Amino acid sequence: MKVTVADCLELQAFKDSEVVGGRLGLSNDVKSVSVLDAGKIEDLDFYGGNNSEILLTGFLGFRDDVAKQCSFVRSVAKKGCAALAVYYVGKGISELDAEVAAVADEAALPLILMPGNAEYNDNGTMVTLHEGDSCVCLGGQIHGIRNASDTENLEAFAVILLY
Repeated sequence: MKVTVADCLELQAFKDSEVVGGRLGLSNDVKSVSVLDAGKIEDLDFYGGNNSEILLTGFLGFRDDVAKQCSFVRSVAKKGCAALAVYYVGKGISELDAEVAAVADEAALPLILMPGNAEYNDNGTMVTLHEGDSCVCLGGQIHGIRNASDTENLEAFAVILLY
């Protein structure tokens, strides 16, 4: 049975994900999923590529460098990956630049943004929280937390110190 990127997007793991580029490649076959967070573009040299693989990355090696993120997308597309899924958006990288999505469009490489777990109001600034994150709420400030998923429970642990 043939499984495509579009089929994978129907899975619970991709429930709240968003395709932001490369929609022409949604019919690409998928047989495996791998994780690759390169520290630099040259680290991709060891990766042989697989035309039926969804590659997960957080762009952690170049989180603040849009040009290197674009180069990474081009390299992965050239190696023939089925799709590229980016996690830790909001934590690893603050947001994905539109230029990166445009490169994925040019290469017809589906670019998928994986969701965060919760939305946190940090004294008026909205922040995406991920598993294992911590927050400090000082007296006199405004804070709130909202489950960002309609399908998964939000588990939170609070330590309240009175002083």
